[in-house]
Amino acid sequence: MIDTFLQTKFDEMAEKKLSNGIHKNNHVSPVKKRLRILRVSFMHLMIFSGIVLILVIYSAITSKKLNGEKSVHLTSENPVDRQDINTQDEKYRFINPKYSGAENHILYTQIMSFKNTIETYCQKTQKDQSIRHISVYFRDLSNDFWFGINENEKFAPASLSKVPILIAVLQKAENDPAYLHKKLQFNGSFEQDYLAQHPEIQQDRSCLVKGKQYTIEELADYMITRSDNEATKLIMADIGFPYLNALNKKLGYFEPQNATSSSNLITVKNYSAFFRSLYNSSILSKKMSDKALEILSRTNYSKGIRQAVPSDITISQKFGERDTFLSATEVAIMQLHQAAIVYLNEKPYFLCIMTKGNDKQKMEKILFDIGKITYNEVVRQVNAMNKPQLIRDIE
Repeated sequence: MIDTFLQTKFDEMAEKKLSNGIHKNNHVSPVKKRLRILRVSFMHLMIFSGIVLILVIYSAITSKKLNGEKSVHLTSENPVDRQDINTQDEKYRFINPKYSGAENHILYTQIMSFKNTIETYCQKTQKDQSIRHISVYFRDLSNDFWFGINENEKFAPASLSKVPILIAVLQKAENDPAYLHKKLQFNGSFEQDYLAQHPEIQQDRSCLVKGKQYTIEELADYMITRSDNEATKLIMADIGFPYLNALNKKLGYFEPQNATSSSNLITVKNYSAFFRSLYNSSILSKKMSDKALEILSRTNYSKGIRQAVPSDITISQKFGERDTFLSATEVAIMQLHQAAIVYLNEKPYFLCIMTKGNDKQKMEKILFDIGKITYNEVVRQVNAMNKPQLIRDIE
């Protein structure tokens, strides 16, 4: 069939040349013409056979690869305990399963916005003159859907700024594994000495003992889990502001001149970058990102979002509070904030709330109320999802 087709085409070309007066004087015998056609046919056959062979080999390789892949049903009917998440070499409990290599039952359907519900709550709450500002940022960590309420309002981060310091510590440890074992001596401070002489002042005391040495790892732990300011100061003095500022700038954060500067301002939206970078291991290695979130999961703040979420659900969190005084006894503005990753098996999410006012108890209730509204809404939507149709192949 191929020969017939080529012969026809060859005859057509010859007739065309003759009609245009391009006929050559030298006569080609029918035998030579036939041999020429056979050579062309043979070349086409070899090319065609090669293509077929390549396709067969590719199909076999692809089939073998697909047969070896695992398919994971992303339902919540049999939730995986995050503590049992394993990779080939490490056990990662806190970072994104997509990047940790874990096969987790996560619903990838997008959470529908419940911004109006929280916005209505904020408007109602702010009718109380003791509450000045409320900002909220929510992000679905399984597909990056988010919404914000007054998300561009600026606040003093207070102890929330200890999270980027923790990131800086672990970043240095990646380059120098011995850094976490480096020891620093605590020689006391004016603040600690003053508080020791005034036990009536209701302020957290440092757990550091004057004259004792502590490793960087111990100090970092105290800085986060106990929000220890003295541990923070020792770490910052060792790291140096240029290093910390470079990290903050990279993540779009403020560039502090000192640990308590009033010019250190942040929004709920910008602050989310720190927790998201840890969850997605985008600035630290998987191991160090997981370590940071593990430390944050042991923060001893038991109010707000932590209180609003069932105790058997892990959260990695940090809170911060800052008071501005008019005098030694009169407070002008109080600020209370909390940021947390809630490891709901079916739908991990991030929530950050920042508040300003002059009634600390009411502000604590705001953190709790918004935390509870968020948790209940996410659980409600997850339970309503069409789970059997949610499936994803793990690459």
